[in-house]
Amino acid sequence: MTERIRESNYQQLQHFISESEWDGKAVMAEVARKTNRSLASLKGEKGLILDESGNEKAGAKSVGVARQSIWNVGKVCNSQVGVYAGQESGG
Repeated sequence: MTERIRESNYQQLQHFISESEWDGKAVMAEVARKTNRSLASLKGEKGLILDESGNEKAGAKSVGVARQSIWNVGKVCNSQVGVYAGQESGG
């Protein structure tokens, strides 16, 4: 996060995310509003596609590597999981 927000402090950002009180439902509602706005310009049927994908990793030096279940390998192993989003228009 500190790489994306240049004048930030890691500890302050971590505290904000993990300790500060904020309304999760309000955040989700705002994300839904922004998503609807971004899909509004598409013609025809619209959709947002979300996909989780895991990649097996041999080491533990990549970000987010941990022992976890990944479906494309069918086992629990050292892996990295990402969530990908795309939009689809049928028009």
